[in-house]
Amino acid sequence: MTIDYENSWEEYAKKWHEDYPELTHIGDEWIGKAAGAANSLAEYEKLIEQKFIAPYVNEKHTVLEIGIGGGRTAELLLKHCQKLICADISNSMLNATKNRLGEAKVKYLKLDGITLNEIDSKTADVCFCYDTMVHLEPRDIFNYLTKIPAKLRGEKICIFHHTNTLSDLGWQRFLKDCYPNL
Repeated sequence: MTIDYENSWEEYAKKWHEDYPELTHIGDEWIGKAAGAANSLAEYEKLIEQKFIAPYVNEKHTVLEIGIGGGRTAELLLKHCQKLICADISNSMLNATKNRLGEAKVKYLKLDGITLNEIDSKTADVCFCYDTMVHLEPRDIFNYLTKIPAKLRGEKICIFHHTNTLSDLGWQRFLKDCYPNL
């Protein structure tokens, strides 16, 4: 079964403001509260920046972010890198991020969801993918993981956040999603 990620995210973007009128940016509704990561957006952003960006990304790096959503982590990455490549399957998410970040030091790429052909070979020092792979099927994660190395150069740093089906929360999510997605 093929999942239509693009249409799913386009539909999410259409109804987002209606569901979260108090927020300015799409994606800011996810703060990892259920997983115990943070209790506020500011706390979540601080966690991501201190643990996953600052130790690995520097001002000489070109960073490829896959699955940019509304640009929350892209905004954090941009403070640390020389250039940022924002890649997403959803035009709505790309537009939301462009509205948030502008175009200085940023390139936007629309992905097809399978090949990563839109990204030039050896184009980035770091690949960053946070709060994206948790929405993907394992086979689709594997597919991306086999294609990403060809897009990297230099230090070839990868920072990926994904579901842990061995945790209690991850297993509950797996069971909830398993049969509807077969």
